[in-house]
Amino acid sequence: MFRLTESQFQAWQQYSDDFKKIGFEFIENQAQLRLTLNRVPSLLRTQNLQKCVMAMLTRDENSSPFLTALCAQLECKTFNALADALNLLSDTERLMTQTNRTAFTQLLKPVNWQPLLDEI
Repeated sequence: MFRLTESQFQAWQQYSDDFKKIGFEFIENQAQLRLTLNRVPSLLRTQNLQKCVMAMLTRDENSSPFLTALCAQLECKTFNALADALNLLSDTERLMTQTNRTAFTQLLKPVNWQPLLDEI
């Protein structure tokens, strides 16, 4: 449950559709300036949601776009080995639904490894 100030609640009303698009589900109580979190995107379940949501609702209106600002709040592991990065990619692919799979595949870019292989 999130207890908000009036300015945070106004920010909530502005960004509620953005939260919904990425998989959050809140119940709002405008009279008490309160939000109750019902559903969280599976990829964000390990994050400090209290910190992330409150930071999003207190940020400057003219700052980064919604998703950029949200990503800036997330805690990420440091990878010391290629295997760690591959495990994260595998976890991401496992958690994907058919709906977000299309959007994810649009982010993939082909890599031409031939110049590197020619140097070996």
